Amino acid sequence: MSDFLLSQADLIVGSVSKPGGCNKAEREHDATGISCNDAETTAQSTALLPESALVLYLDKLEQKVRKLTAELNESNNRLRLWQERFGLVIANTSVVFFNQDQELHYNWIFNPPRGLSSNHFIGRKDDAIFYREEANHLSEIKHQVMESGTGARHQVSLTVNGEIICYDLTIHPVYDQADKLIGIYGVALDITDYKQLEQRLRQHTALMDFSHDAIIIRDLDSHIVHWNKGCEKLYGWTADEAIGQITHSLLQTQFPDSMADTHKALIQSGYWENELTHINRSGVKLIVCSRQVLLQNENGDPVCIIEVNKDITLRKQYEEELRLRNIAESGSASKANTRKV
Repeated sequence: MSDFLLSQADLIVGSVSKPGGCNKAEREHDATGISCNDAETTAQSTALLPESALVLYLDKLEQKVRKLTAELNESNNRLRLWQERFGLVIANTSVVFFNQDQELHYNWIFNPPRGLSSNHFIGRKDDAIFYREEANHLSEIKHQVMESGTGARHQVSLTVNGEIICYDLTIHPVYDQADKLIGIYGVALDITDYKQLEQRLRQHTALMDFSHDAIIIRDLDSHIVHWNKGCEKLYGWTADEAIGQITHSLLQTQFPDSMADTHKALIQSGYWENELTHINRSGVKLIVCSRQVLLQNENGDPVCIIEVNKDITLRKQYEEELRLRNIAESGSASKANTRKV
């Protein structure tokens, strides 16, 4: 009986709250689709006062609210835990995430540039944060993305607290459920260390071209990123032909032990030196004295390998000829001594 009462609580409360009962129209059919007479009959048959029905109804409603509140709190806790974990991961990286509206006011920013807080950005535009030329360049990129409706990727330099920071910037348009443009979101990766290293490498490579030795700069997967004039002269391939290729494949390298052991020793000690056998473009076998250095960034992370190869083919041939001559002379001397005996 109580379940039936709870299901009809709204109807009971509505009908008994009116002095004099229902009017003629209401007696025929009220707004709920159930006749007012039925409601009166229900109230009489339960032998309960309307106030009792209201108490039961509110109790049931309170139970539902408590259940929904518990579910909401659980969802919020899971979301907060995810945000904390995500924040710990991102905070230890050099990646900035942000969102801006159509007028390019910052709505939110996560992991802002070092030295700045989120409050420095929220509600403001780029021209209130960065130098005018830098802000104009950013605004131009973002407006182009919104006008074209397609994402874009650029390298930009921004001055933050007097320090120039280089970013690999990716921008995409954002739309609402009605497919209406509402702004942009972006991801900016701090590549300052790489740009500085790149600059130093350019300076060093300019000097490398004056060397008579073959100097190769390769990444950690042995792809050639620099090939100096000495390499062109020794091996026969131009820089354009060699860059991007894997050194041991291009030169058909023969290692004293194995390629894996050589690479492991280089990574562990940061330096490796030994003789290698290469084949040049003409198919000629070359023996080189190879000195290899692992180049690291300021954090000690390996970045690339500098390999300096000196052609010692003629010297090795002379040493082999000398060895064979000594063997021959030793053999002749032994035979002469035998005849004397």
